[in-house]
Amino acid sequence: MEVMDNKEKTGLNRMIVTVVDEVIDHLYPVERFSRSMFPDIYEVLRDLFFRRFQVPAHSGGAADEDIVRDQALRILDFKNLLADNPHTVVLLYRYSIEKFIKMKYSLREEAEDMVQEVLARLLNKKMDRIREKYDFNYQEMPSFKSYLMVTVRNICIDIIRERNARLLTAGGLEPIDDIMDAQGHKDVSRRLLIEEELSFFGTLLDMYFQVKPKLELCLKLKFRAQVQRDVLLRDFPGLDDNSIAVLTADYRLVKDKKMFARVNDVFNQLEQKKKKSDSLRKWIDVKVDELLAHLNNSHRAPLYDVEKFADLVRFYYQ
Repeated sequence: MEVMDNKEKTGLNRMIVTVVDEVIDHLYPVERFSRSMFPDIYEVLRDLFFRRFQVPAHSGGAADEDIVRDQALRILDFKNLLADNPHTVVLLYRYSIEKFIKMKYSLREEAEDMVQEVLARLLNKKMDRIREKYDFNYQEMPSFKSYLMVTVRNICIDIIRERNARLLTAGGLEPIDDIMDAQGHKDVSRRLLIEEELSFFGTLLDMYFQVKPKLELCLKLKFRAQVQRDVLLRDFPGLDDNSIAVLTADYRLVKDKKMFARVNDVFNQLEQKKKKSDSLRKWIDVKVDELLAHLNNSHRAPLYDVEKFADLVRFYYQ
């Protein structure tokens, strides 16, 4: 058998095209691969098949159809596609990738630039890593499309960080909430990055498990974020009205040392301990340092100081 040249591809008879399309419909049913989301699925997969198809030694008859079908099932099977032709997988999902990115970027020029950069990075190295890590046999693994789109989202964030390592200048130059409300193309990029930071911050808080309610309350107090009565009652059932009044008071003009002295009795009551107020202030300072370290370790260079972290906390709880 020999690999088909371009002239032979052009002369393929209708039988081969029909068989290949039948295989595509079988391997990629519309229920899972809607033709609106995969508009060029036939063109992409036919092209791959034509490049890989080996011409039978004889022509005509049912045997040839069986050979074509067997080769199409092997070449176009998605597991084999990812293993042997990851670039074709990118082409197959190109429309979905473009749609995902354009949902994040309202300005057409910026979106198109981002699409080209993401596709280039996928084709360069990222698809090789996906091929190595994605396990079709692991039941808890998300769908391939979900897995791919998480990768695309992370690539977008990497690109934004690389373009401007100082996008997160909230506090010193621009408040985070101003960035999140703005409409310019630079601010769209900043919003995407800040959304990722807020999500990561929430994940960090979850790591504190049982101490999380205390940590969140102390963060709100330290950085003067609003402490809400319903949240207090949810996290600390049985709080009396006096304790709630102390925790929800306005401390914006009160220094930390004096504020923690006022709220210390409430924490001692909750924990049934008799700690000094300064121990509570020092405890939250240690936790702030821990959170700052985790946040900065997720970047190539430290982006957070206490002031920027305070802005992130206030925006997270607003």
